[in-house]
Amino acid sequence: MANFKTHITISAISSVILAETLLSMGILTPVDALMAFVFGVAGGILPDIDSDYSKSVTLLFNIISMSITTILLFMLTPRYSLLEIFMISGAVFVLIRFGFIGIFRWISVHRGMMHSIPMAIVLGLVVVIVMEALSEVGIVVSWIYGLMLTVNYFIHLVLDELYSIDLNNQKIKRSAGTALKLFQLKTLKEKVDTLIVYLSLMLLFYLSPDSQLFVDTIFTQEAWTRFVGVLLPYDGRWFFH
Repeated sequence: MANFKTHITISAISSVILAETLLSMGILTPVDALMAFVFGVAGGILPDIDSDYSKSVTLLFNIISMSITTILLFMLTPRYSLLEIFMISGAVFVLIRFGFIGIFRWISVHRGMMHSIPMAIVLGLVVVIVMEALSEVGIVVSWIYGLMLTVNYFIHLVLDELYSIDLNNQKIKRSAGTALKLFQLKTLKEKVDTLIVYLSLMLLFYLSPDSQLFVDTIFTQEAWTRFVGVLLPYDGRWFFH
């Protein structure tokens, strides 16, 4: 499998490219682009959350904790006093950073269904649903956040599979096929885990907001025209406008 440094470097590069492209097209604001970057980096290290001693687990929960706490600060501002906001946000940070991390380590098995294609989609949909329900960013941006996480999650799985091929010795390592997979069915626990993932996937698809506006914004002729317009210098002059 690829190491931690490789995963976070590739996810950061991918997230910067995607976020900056959407920012240049006028689809995201600078703040939205920054949050998209955060979700992208999180997606790039999230599959290793099932490793008890992985550096990515600690970093991941730091990122998630700080991101959710920051969003909460902005959401609570019109409703509560400054002291109340800091108390609530602090409690949420501690709960996520020091509570949930222990739960994940207890219930998960490394290279289980966390390392799978359907889980990448499941967690992306969770982001979409939560952001659309609890924030004011709107449906389009919520789908972008979820997509950023899913795309980089998938890149993580692909990297792990690529690193399972030993090009020098021209052989395939035992880890091949354990990352980029659709299911696990060898043991009863693996069958149950697979069933839970797919049931969750169906439920989340049902609960997710309508994606048509997102599709119309990102995958239309107008969007492509905007992309082409920002891809190259508008006046044909490089760096000296």
